[in-house]
Amino acid sequence: MEKSMEAYTGFSYVYDRFMQDMPYEEWAVYIKGKLEENGIYSQNSTVAELGCGTGAFTNELARMGYNMIGIDNSEDMLAVASSADGQDYNSEEGNNRIIYTLQNMTEFELPYEADAVVSVCDSMNYLSQDGALDECLRASYQALRSRGVILFDMKKEEFYREELADNTFADSMEDCAYIWNNYYDADSMINEYELSVFIEKDDGSYNRCNEYHVQRAYATGQVEAALKKAGFVNVQILEHSIDGENLERIYYMAVKP
Repeated sequence: MEKSMEAYTGFSYVYDRFMQDMPYEEWAVYIKGKLEENGIYSQNSTVAELGCGTGAFTNELARMGYNMIGIDNSEDMLAVASSADGQDYNSEEGNNRIIYTLQNMTEFELPYEADAVVSVCDSMNYLSQDGALDECLRASYQALRSRGVILFDMKKEEFYREELADNTFADSMEDCAYIWNNYYDADSMINEYELSVFIEKDDGSYNRCNEYHVQRAYATGQVEAALKKAGFVNVQILEHSIDGENLERIYYMAVKP
C-alpha cells in the first residue's frame, strides 16, 4: 500500500456511521463544565475546535450555545460537516453558530480571538511529525484571548501499545465495511494504520478507498512541557470517565495568561 495516500478521504462519507457510538454528548457536557470552571460560558463565547472532522462534536457545543469555529485539513470531512446532514443542531435563535475552515492545526489562524481552543477524539495525536505539537500549541496560544483556555484529549501510550498494537480490526454494515491494519512502534511511539473502506454503489458493486493514517503517542511530561513552552500556565492533566468506565484518553487543560 502506498504511504502517500491521504487520510479521511473516502472514509469521510461513512465515518459517522461507524462512529455512532462515540460519546460526543458526554464529551460536550464535560468540556462545557471545564470551560465554565474558567469563566467561559456558552453565551457570547467563541470556541475553536481543532480536527473537527464531520462536525459531530462541533454541533454538540453549538447546541449548547457556543459560537463555533471548526478547523480541519480534510476537504472531504468538512464537506460532510457543511452539508445539510452535518448542520443538525438547533439554536434558540435559529442562526448559524458554526464556521468551518480548511486549515492545518499547526499553523491555523482565526478571524478573531477565541475564548477557548478544544480538540477531542485524539485529533491531537495526528501531530506525528517532530515539532508539530509545539507548532500547534503556539498557534493555539496566538488564537486565544487573554485568560482563554486550551483543552484537548490524547490517547494514552498504553492504549496504542496494548490495545491497537499490531492488530487487524474490521467492521461492516449493510452497504459499507472497513478493514484496519494497525502497526505500533513503541520506540518511536508512532502508530500507523492502513484503512481499506468498501462502499456499495447503486449497481451493487463496491468502491474501495485506501487510506494511510499516522498518529503519535505522547508522554504526559512531553505535553505538559510543550504547553508551558508555548506560554500556557495552570497546566492540568485530567482523567475522565463516562459511566464509571475509564476511557483510553487523557485530557490536558491550560490557560493563556
